[in-house]
Amino acid sequence: MNNFRSHIGIGDLIRAFERLSVSDDATRREIANLLGLVKAEPQTQRAKTTAPTAPAPPPPFTKQTSPTPSAQDSLQSKIEASRQEIELWLPEPGVAPLQQTAGTTSEPPVEPLFVSNWTRAILSSALSTNSEEGPLDIERIVEALARAEIPVPLPRRIHATTRRGVQLLVDKSEAMMPFASDQTSIQEATRRAIGSDQAKALRFVGCPLRGIRASAREKWKNYSPPMPGTPVLLLTDLGIGRPMFSTDHADVREWLAFAQQVRRAGCPLLAFVPYAPGRWPRPLRRAMTIVQWDRCTSAVTIRNLIGRAHQVAV
Repeated sequence: MNNFRSHIGIGDLIRAFERLSVSDDATRREIANLLGLVKAEPQTQRAKTTAPTAPAPPPPFTKQTSPTPSAQDSLQSKIEASRQEIELWLPEPGVAPLQQTAGTTSEPPVEPLFVSNWTRAILSSALSTNSEEGPLDIERIVEALARAEIPVPLPRRIHATTRRGVQLLVDKSEAMMPFASDQTSIQEATRRAIGSDQAKALRFVGCPLRGIRASAREKWKNYSPPMPGTPVLLLTDLGIGRPMFSTDHADVREWLAFAQQVRRAGCPLLAFVPYAPGRWPRPLRRAMTIVQWDRCTSAVTIRNLIGRAHQVAV
Protein backbone atom coordinates (compact mmCIF):
# COMPACT_ATOMS: atom_id res chain seq x y z
CA MET A 1 0.00 0.00 0.00
CA ASN A 2 1.16 3.52 -0.73
CA ASN A 3 2.57 5.61 2.12
CA PHE A 4 -0.06 8.29 1.82
CA ARG A 5 -3.62 7.80 3.01
CA SER A 6 -5.90 7.21 0.03
CA HIS A 7 -9.17 9.05 -0.41
CA ILE A 8 -10.45 6.37 -2.87
CA GLY A 9 -13.27 4.18 -1.60
CA ILE A 10 -14.83 0.82 -2.47
CA GLY A 11 -17.32 2.52 -4.76
CA ASP A 12 -14.46 3.83 -6.89
CA LEU A 13 -13.02 0.31 -7.07
CA ILE A 14 -16.35 -1.20 -8.23
CA ARG A 15 -16.74 1.49 -10.91
CA ALA A 16 -13.21 0.72 -12.13
CA PHE A 17 -14.06 -2.96 -12.41
CA GLU A 18 -17.23 -2.21 -14.40
CA ARG A 19 -15.53 0.34 -16.65
CA LEU A 20 -12.61 -2.05 -17.49
CA SER A 21 -14.81 -5.21 -17.64
CA VAL A 22 -12.47 -7.16 -15.37
CA SER A 23 -13.23 -10.88 -15.03
CA ASP A 24 -10.21 -12.43 -13.25
CA ASP A 25 -9.08 -12.00 -9.66
CA ALA A 26 -5.44 -11.23 -10.49
CA THR A 27 -6.43 -8.18 -12.50
CA ARG A 28 -8.84 -7.07 -9.81
CA ARG A 29 -6.05 -7.35 -7.22
CA GLU A 30 -3.67 -5.29 -9.37
CA ILE A 31 -6.31 -2.58 -9.83
CA ALA A 32 -7.03 -2.48 -6.11
CA ASN A 33 -3.29 -2.28 -5.43
CA LEU A 34 -2.94 0.62 -7.86
CA LEU A 35 -5.80 2.43 -6.15
CA GLY A 36 -4.17 1.87 -2.76
CA LEU A 37 -6.95 -0.29 -1.30
CA VAL A 38 -5.03 -3.55 -0.65
CA LYS A 39 -1.48 -4.46 0.19
CA ALA A 40 0.37 -5.87 -2.74
CA GLU A 41 1.92 -9.29 -2.18
CA PRO A 42 5.66 -9.54 -2.61
CA GLN A 43 6.70 -10.88 -5.96
CA THR A 44 8.43 -13.85 -4.35
CA GLN A 45 5.27 -14.94 -2.56
CA ARG A 46 3.16 -14.79 -5.75
CA ALA A 47 5.83 -16.86 -7.52
CA LYS A 48 5.68 -19.52 -4.82
CA THR A 49 1.89 -19.69 -5.04
CA THR A 50 1.79 -20.12 -8.82
CA ALA A 51 4.79 -22.43 -9.06
CA PRO A 52 5.59 -24.09 -5.76
CA THR A 53 8.11 -26.53 -7.20
CA ALA A 54 10.16 -23.98 -9.14
CA PRO A 55 12.89 -22.10 -7.33
CA ALA A 56 12.20 -18.50 -6.70
CA PRO A 57 14.06 -16.32 -9.22
CA PRO A 58 16.35 -13.63 -7.86
CA PRO A 59 14.77 -10.23 -7.59
CA PRO A 60 15.50 -8.18 -10.70
CA PHE A 61 17.71 -5.10 -10.42
CA THR A 62 15.61 -1.97 -10.39
CA LYS A 63 17.00 1.52 -10.98
CA GLN A 64 16.24 4.06 -8.27
CA THR A 65 14.43 7.01 -9.80
CA SER A 66 13.49 10.25 -8.15
CA PRO A 67 9.78 10.80 -7.68
CA THR A 68 8.11 12.71 -10.46
CA PRO A 69 7.34 16.27 -9.30
CA SER A 70 3.69 17.09 -9.07
CA ALA A 71 2.03 19.87 -11.07
CA GLN A 72 1.83 22.01 -7.97
CA ASP A 73 5.57 21.64 -7.26
CA SER A 74 6.39 22.46 -10.88
CA LEU A 75 4.20 25.58 -10.82
CA GLN A 76 5.70 26.67 -7.53
CA SER A 77 9.25 26.33 -8.85
CA LYS A 78 8.37 28.41 -11.92
CA ILE A 79 6.87 31.13 -9.72
CA GLU A 80 10.00 31.23 -7.56
CA ALA A 81 12.23 31.50 -10.61
CA SER A 82 10.14 34.34 -12.06
CA ARG A 83 10.16 36.16 -8.73
CA GLN A 84 13.96 35.99 -8.56
CA GLU A 85 14.25 37.42 -12.07
CA ILE A 86 11.90 40.30 -11.20
CA GLU A 87 13.71 41.13 -7.96
CA LEU A 88 16.93 41.65 -9.90
CA TRP A 89 15.32 44.66 -11.59
CA LEU A 90 13.64 46.20 -8.55
CA PRO A 91 15.33 49.26 -6.95
CA GLU A 92 16.13 49.34 -3.27
CA PRO A 93 13.38 50.71 -1.01
CA GLY A 94 13.34 54.49 -0.95
CA VAL A 95 15.86 54.83 -3.80
CA ALA A 96 14.62 56.03 -7.17
CA PRO A 97 16.32 54.64 -10.24
CA LEU A 98 18.82 57.09 -11.71
CA GLN A 99 18.86 57.87 -15.39
CA GLN A 100 22.26 59.10 -16.34
CA THR A 101 23.26 60.51 -19.64
CA ALA A 102 26.86 60.31 -20.71
CA GLY A 103 28.69 63.55 -20.07
CA THR A 104 25.76 65.34 -18.38
CA THR A 105 24.71 65.80 -14.77
CA SER A 106 21.48 67.32 -13.53
CA GLU A 107 20.35 68.51 -10.11
CA PRO A 108 16.75 68.43 -8.89
CA PRO A 109 15.04 71.83 -9.05
CA VAL A 110 14.77 73.77 -5.81
CA GLU A 111 11.20 74.51 -4.79
CA PRO A 112 10.54 78.19 -3.96
CA LEU A 113 9.39 79.17 -0.49
CA PHE A 114 6.04 80.36 -1.88
CA VAL A 115 3.94 78.13 -4.12
CA SER A 116 4.54 79.44 -7.63
CA ASN A 117 0.86 79.53 -8.57
CA TRP A 118 0.03 81.51 -5.40
CA THR A 119 2.87 84.08 -5.49
CA ARG A 120 1.06 86.71 -7.56
CA ALA A 121 -2.05 86.57 -5.36
CA ILE A 122 0.09 86.72 -2.20
CA LEU A 123 1.94 89.82 -3.41
CA SER A 124 -1.24 91.54 -4.60
CA SER A 125 -2.88 90.98 -1.22
CA ALA A 126 0.23 91.98 0.76
CA LEU A 127 0.84 95.21 -1.19
CA SER A 128 -2.75 96.47 -1.55
CA THR A 129 -3.77 99.72 0.11
CA ASN A 130 -7.19 101.30 0.52
CA SER A 131 -8.23 103.96 -2.00
CA GLU A 132 -11.41 106.00 -2.66
CA GLU A 133 -11.32 105.28 -6.35
CA GLY A 134 -14.09 102.72 -6.48
CA PRO A 135 -17.62 103.14 -7.77
CA LEU A 136 -19.86 105.98 -6.50
CA ASP A 137 -21.10 105.52 -2.96
CA ILE A 138 -24.81 105.87 -3.59
CA GLU A 139 -25.78 105.62 0.07
CA ARG A 140 -23.57 108.53 1.11
CA ILE A 141 -24.78 110.63 -1.83
CA VAL A 142 -28.45 110.01 -0.94
CA GLU A 143 -27.81 110.93 2.70
CA ALA A 144 -26.17 114.21 1.61
CA LEU A 145 -29.01 115.08 -0.74
CA ALA A 146 -31.52 114.35 2.04
CA ARG A 147 -29.79 117.04 4.07
CA ALA A 148 -30.02 119.38 1.07
CA GLU A 149 -26.29 119.12 0.54
CA ILE A 150 -24.38 118.55 -2.67
CA PRO A 151 -21.19 116.61 -1.92
CA VAL A 152 -18.20 117.80 -3.93
CA PRO A 153 -16.46 115.71 -5.03
CA LEU A 154 -18.91 112.83 -5.14
CA PRO A 155 -17.96 110.17 -2.59
CA ARG A 156 -16.77 106.83 -3.88
CA ARG A 157 -16.46 103.42 -2.28
CA ILE A 158 -13.11 102.42 -0.83
CA HIS A 159 -11.43 99.52 -2.62
CA ALA A 160 -8.02 97.82 -2.60
CA THR A 161 -5.38 98.99 -5.05
CA THR A 162 -1.70 98.46 -5.79
CA ARG A 163 -1.24 101.73 -7.67
CA ARG A 164 0.94 103.13 -4.90
CA GLY A 165 3.62 100.59 -5.75
CA VAL A 166 6.11 99.18 -3.24
CA GLN A 167 9.56 99.80 -1.84
CA LEU A 168 11.24 96.39 -1.82
CA LEU A 169 14.15 96.04 0.62
CA VAL A 170 16.31 92.93 0.07
CA ASP A 171 18.57 91.72 2.86
CA LYS A 172 21.99 90.65 1.52
CA SER A 173 23.35 89.53 4.88
CA GLU A 174 25.30 86.31 5.18
CA ALA A 175 22.36 84.64 6.94
CA MET A 176 20.14 85.21 3.88
CA MET A 177 22.50 83.59 1.38
CA PRO A 178 20.54 80.29 1.35
CA PHE A 179 17.45 82.26 0.28
CA ALA A 180 19.08 84.31 -2.49
CA SER A 181 17.17 82.52 -5.28
CA ASP A 182 13.87 83.10 -3.45
CA GLN A 183 14.67 86.79 -3.09
CA THR A 184 15.31 87.01 -6.83
CA SER A 185 12.05 85.24 -7.66
CA ILE A 186 10.08 87.58 -5.37
CA GLN A 187 11.65 90.62 -7.03
CA GLU A 188 10.67 89.34 -10.49
CA ALA A 189 7.17 88.39 -9.35
CA THR A 190 6.69 91.82 -7.75
CA ARG A 191 7.62 93.60 -10.99
CA ARG A 192 5.10 91.47 -12.87
CA ALA A 193 2.33 91.99 -10.32
CA ILE A 194 2.85 95.70 -9.55
CA GLY A 195 4.78 96.94 -12.57
CA SER A 196 8.50 97.49 -13.00
CA ASP A 197 8.13 101.26 -12.62
CA GLN A 198 6.20 100.85 -9.34
CA ALA A 199 8.46 98.24 -7.71
CA LYS A 200 11.73 99.78 -6.57
CA ALA A 201 14.20 97.25 -5.13
CA LEU A 202 17.01 98.30 -2.78
CA ARG A 203 19.70 96.23 -1.08
CA PHE A 204 20.91 96.39 2.50
CA VAL A 205 23.02 94.37 4.93
CA GLY A 206 21.83 93.79 8.48
CA CYS A 207 19.29 96.64 8.60
CA PRO A 208 18.32 99.37 6.08
CA LEU A 209 19.40 102.06 8.56
CA ARG A 210 23.02 101.04 7.89
CA GLY A 211 22.68 102.05 4.25
CA ILE A 212 21.00 101.01 1.01
CA ARG A 213 21.87 100.81 -2.67
CA ALA A 214 20.10 99.68 -5.82
CA SER A 215 22.92 97.46 -7.14
CA ALA A 216 26.34 96.17 -6.16
CA ARG A 217 28.03 98.78 -8.37
CA GLU A 218 26.47 101.74 -6.59
CA LYS A 219 27.69 103.38 -3.41
CA TRP A 220 25.89 103.06 -0.13
CA LYS A 221 23.59 105.92 0.86
CA ASN A 222 21.31 106.72 3.78
CA TYR A 223 17.88 105.17 3.87
CA SER A 224 14.75 107.28 3.39
CA PRO A 225 11.15 106.00 3.36
CA PRO A 226 9.07 106.26 0.17
CA MET A 227 6.04 108.48 -0.43
CA PRO A 228 3.33 108.30 2.27
CA GLY A 229 0.99 105.36 1.76
CA THR A 230 3.55 103.30 -0.19
CA PRO A 231 4.01 99.80 1.29
CA VAL A 232 7.53 98.81 2.37
CA LEU A 233 8.29 95.09 1.94
CA LEU A 234 11.29 93.47 3.65
CA LEU A 235 12.86 90.19 2.45
CA THR A 236 14.86 89.42 5.58
CA ASP A 237 15.25 87.16 8.60
CA LEU A 238 15.09 90.10 11.07
CA GLY A 239 18.41 88.96 12.55
CA ILE A 240 17.05 85.56 13.59
CA GLY A 241 19.61 83.53 11.64
CA ARG A 242 23.11 84.07 12.99
CA PRO A 243 25.87 82.19 11.15
CA MET A 244 29.01 81.43 13.09
CA PHE A 245 31.51 84.31 13.11
CA SER A 246 29.02 86.59 11.30
CA THR A 247 28.69 90.17 12.58
CA ASP A 248 26.26 91.69 10.05
CA HIS A 249 22.99 90.74 11.76
CA ALA A 250 20.87 93.49 13.36
CA ASP A 251 19.39 93.28 16.83
CA VAL A 252 15.80 94.02 17.87
CA ARG A 253 16.51 97.63 18.91
CA GLU A 254 17.89 98.46 15.47
CA TRP A 255 14.85 96.97 13.77
CA LEU A 256 12.48 98.84 16.07
CA ALA A 257 14.17 102.13 15.17
CA PHE A 258 13.74 101.35 11.48
CA ALA A 259 10.07 100.39 11.93
CA GLN A 260 9.41 103.65 13.78
CA GLN A 261 10.90 105.70 10.94
CA VAL A 262 8.75 103.92 8.34
CA ARG A 263 5.62 104.30 10.46
CA ARG A 264 6.20 108.04 10.90
CA ALA A 265 6.35 108.36 7.11
CA GLY A 266 2.83 106.89 6.88
CA CYS A 267 3.91 103.71 5.09
CA PRO A 268 2.68 100.15 5.82
CA LEU A 269 5.58 97.84 6.78
CA LEU A 270 5.67 94.11 6.02
CA ALA A 271 8.41 91.49 6.34
CA PHE A 272 8.64 88.10 4.60
CA VAL A 273 10.61 85.98 7.09
CA PRO A 274 11.74 82.39 6.25
CA TYR A 275 11.36 81.18 9.83
CA ALA A 276 8.44 79.92 11.91
CA PRO A 277 6.47 82.36 14.11
CA GLY A 278 7.91 80.79 17.24
CA ARG A 279 11.27 82.40 16.43
CA TRP A 280 9.99 85.91 15.69
CA PRO A 281 11.02 88.53 18.28
CA ARG A 282 7.89 89.52 20.19
CA PRO A 283 8.53 93.32 20.05
CA LEU A 284 8.80 93.19 16.25
CA ARG A 285 5.41 91.51 15.91
CA ARG A 286 3.78 94.71 17.17
CA ALA A 287 5.99 97.01 15.09
CA MET A 288 5.30 95.47 11.66
CA THR A 289 3.28 92.83 9.84
CA ILE A 290 5.36 89.65 9.65
CA VAL A 291 4.47 86.96 7.10
CA GLN A 292 5.93 83.48 7.26
CA TRP A 293 7.84 82.92 4.04
CA ASP A 294 6.74 79.35 3.55
CA ARG A 295 4.73 77.13 1.20
CA CYS A 296 1.79 77.06 3.63
CA THR A 297 1.23 80.82 3.15
CA SER A 298 -1.53 81.90 0.78
CA ALA A 299 -3.49 85.04 -0.10
CA VAL A 300 -6.04 84.07 2.55
CA THR A 301 -3.25 84.14 5.14
CA ILE A 302 -2.40 87.72 4.14
CA ARG A 303 -6.03 88.86 4.30
CA ASN A 304 -6.34 87.41 7.80
CA LEU A 305 -3.39 89.57 8.82
CA ILE A 306 -4.18 92.92 7.17
CA GLY A 307 -7.78 92.59 5.97
CA ARG A 308 -8.71 93.56 2.42
CA ALA A 309 -5.94 96.20 2.26
CA HIS A 310 -3.61 98.35 4.34
CA GLN A 311 -5.34 101.32 5.88
CA VAL A 312 -3.51 104.49 4.85
CA ALA A 313 -4.51 108.17 4.71
CA VAL A 314 -6.45 108.75 1.49
